[in-house]
Amino acid sequence: MPRRPARRAVVARLAAAFAAASSALLLVGALGAAPAVAGERGASRPLDVAAGPPAAAPEALAPLGVRAGPDDFVFDSFDAVYELSLDDEGRSVMEVTETLVAVFPEFDQNHGIRRAIPLNYDGHPVDLVVESVTDASGAPRPFETEADEDDEFLLVTSRADGFVHGEQTYVFHYRMRNVTHVPDDAAIDEIYWDVNGTGWAQPFGVVRGELRLSAELADAMTGDMACYRGWSGSSDPCDSMTSEPVDGGAVVVAEAAGLGPYENLSFAVAFEPGTVVPRDDSFWSSPAAVGSAIAAALAVVAAAVALALRLGRWRSHPGRGTIIAQYEPPEGVSAFVAAELVGSMSRGVTATVLERAVAGELRVVETGSRRYAVQFTGGGPAGDEHARAVMEALFGSPPQPGALREMKSSDTALGKRLLAIRQRVSSGVVAAGLRRSPDHGLRILLAIGAGIAAVASFVLGVIALTSVMGGGWPALCFIVAILAGLLAIGTVASVRPLTGRGRELRDHLEGLRTYIRLAEADRIRVLQSPEGALRIDTSDLGQVLKLNERLLPYAVLFGFERDWSRELAVLYEQLGRQPDWYSGSSGFNAAYFSAGVASFSSSSNSSWSGSSASSSSSGSSGGGSSGGGGGGGGGGGV
Repeated sequence: MPRRPARRAVVARLAAAFAAASSALLLVGALGAAPAVAGERGASRPLDVAAGPPAAAPEALAPLGVRAGPDDFVFDSFDAVYELSLDDEGRSVMEVTETLVAVFPEFDQNHGIRRAIPLNYDGHPVDLVVESVTDASGAPRPFETEADEDDEFLLVTSRADGFVHGEQTYVFHYRMRNVTHVPDDAAIDEIYWDVNGTGWAQPFGVVRGELRLSAELADAMTGDMACYRGWSGSSDPCDSMTSEPVDGGAVVVAEAAGLGPYENLSFAVAFEPGTVVPRDDSFWSSPAAVGSAIAAALAVVAAAVALALRLGRWRSHPGRGTIIAQYEPPEGVSAFVAAELVGSMSRGVTATVLERAVAGELRVVETGSRRYAVQFTGGGPAGDEHARAVMEALFGSPPQPGALREMKSSDTALGKRLLAIRQRVSSGVVAAGLRRSPDHGLRILLAIGAGIAAVASFVLGVIALTSVMGGGWPALCFIVAILAGLLAIGTVASVRPLTGRGRELRDHLEGLRTYIRLAEADRIRVLQSPEGALRIDTSDLGQVLKLNERLLPYAVLFGFERDWSRELAVLYEQLGRQPDWYSGSSGFNAAYFSAGVASFSSSSNSSWSGSSASSSSSGSSGGGSSGGGGGGGGGGGV
């Protein structure tokens, strides 16, 4: 629409004021005075500009040889036309045409402008779609869009290839949905809108907002309306606000002249309650939220099926149901296999090392405070296949007497060799008939299905939450889906039930655990039982020591190494000897020995495992303020 002569006078006065202010600022700066402090910035934050008084007018700075930044220009006018109507569902839709007349300096500074349009209003997205940017004649101007880093604004940048000078017109056309609200303090429907917004560092000669209402909205107007101007939070009324019927509808016009940087024009118009159907953000109205719930249900079903199978068809052999204390390890079972059967694979290497140590093939060497090494001596009988594999991993093949290996958690090569042994043991117990691996295909199907369902629930839930649909239910759905997916995958991945033979060995090992946990007097009674008395003479401390040494690796498997090493230390003191398989930093001391063995077990376990290693108030009644509505935003020069 044509500009009125008054605008020229307003812009001229603003430019003159900026020129005077800039000259004063430059003079103060030259004298070394402190810069003026800005007032508080409005709620809609400016983009790429600093808070404070406006920069000097470029025409005033250029003669002094100073080049200002791209935000140092003025706007002659900001005219916005809002065509508000209702869609077939009774929800508000609005077509917006903004005409901005910028006045750039005559020297090379600007390529265009950037408009920042809010993406949300009253806690929900407005489904913003930018359709075009043109000049005054309707010729297209190039533009690009991107969300800001906080996803609060859509940045629409119209940048020319070359510099632009003087008066330039930019016409932005975009559409939005769900732009009315129901305030908390009034029983009305209302459009409460910021026209230019409080995010501009430039002054405006005239800002005008024209609201064109459809017939049904015009009929529903209550007559309450208001407009405001100024900084965010200002309750100053705008210069004028009129309303008149037009072609079955109505047109409301609000206007303010001489707005400074970061100052805004807002208007609010009230309608009868229930005129506009509010945005339906319920759970069942969102396909994404419903889809997230369905996917979560599938993940839960997969987890339930996996658990049912695990407790039924995939359960271990029940065994005899009675655990009898055992004082000797099961025959023909390596310490590593025992570790697998009792679920202590992470302690398998340490148990094997101590097994070979008490057998005379190794020596544990204390090299410092909580620092240890193992040395191959070559004495004693050779161990089982898993023990030999551990020796070769530690000392090479074949291991040479005197070879020393310090424990380092960063030894990746050793970690890979020990991990390979653990994997062979895990597969070996299945091959030996101690465990079984049932329904391999079904387990894979359940794992993949649960995983896909969990991922789908998460993606759809995030889409629903991003669209502010369904409240917190989408988040709950995908959390349940993720937990169910992990449960299902973990259940089917660890299915290796014990066979009858495996259960028998497991029960024997549990009996060994029971024996090690007994008090000394109770262990003596076990050894003096008819079966034990035939093999162990409890009066012979040498035999008892030998038995207890053999049980040390199993005490490690069960986590009782500290208590068991104390038992050994007492026997060594009673016999007046010290272990030839453990070399401490000082002479033998029972307390130091038990602490050292426990410390070695703890340190070696971490070493072996370590080495193997994502606005809700009304404005139409006159109690509002500038910047208190939807829309608005800001922008600047580029």
